[in-house]
Amino acid sequence: MKKTILALALLAGLTSFAGNAKADISYFNTPLTLSPAGGSAYFTTDGTSLFVSSSGNYSTDLSLQNYYSTLYFNPSFTTSPVPSGYVISSTSTLTSFNTATPSSGYYGFAINLGSGNYDYGWVNLSGSDYTVLSAALNTTPNQSILAGQTAVPEPSSYALLGLGALALVIAARPKAA
Repeated sequence: MKKTILALALLAGLTSFAGNAKADISYFNTPLTLSPAGGSAYFTTDGTSLFVSSSGNYSTDLSLQNYYSTLYFNPSFTTSPVPSGYVISSTSTLTSFNTATPSSGYYGFAINLGSGNYDYGWVNLSGSDYTVLSAALNTTPNQSILAGQTAVPEPSSYALLGLGALALVIAARPKAA
């Protein structure tokens, strides 16, 4: 019975990873402070990398814009910070909004790639000084990302973890007398 439970747990762990095996996370960690007189952060992708810059097109690009101490989120962000580990995906509520008192934390976002495809990401914002601390994007279309996630574990990591767990179970079982 124990062997069956262990085998099922190991199989469940490996198959749950298989759904994210194609994920590719692009991570940006250079702080960008948005000046009060129109400072902006624009988020774009070429399909393999996330680019965050202070210039872009507010009408078409995903952006954060500080306009005289009101922060504009355009066009699709979570309306409040989400906890680390929160799943950002097609089921997340994403919209445009603005606020004079942004809270610090992770905000989920989506970049529309056209044809019904989206890249999902997060931005870590210091609300008190209007600074983008870091951001990440899952560049595999329509795949979720966790708030704070910066990388996807390699399949071999999970395989080694599973083999280690199996070895511990075998070593801990009672010896026949």
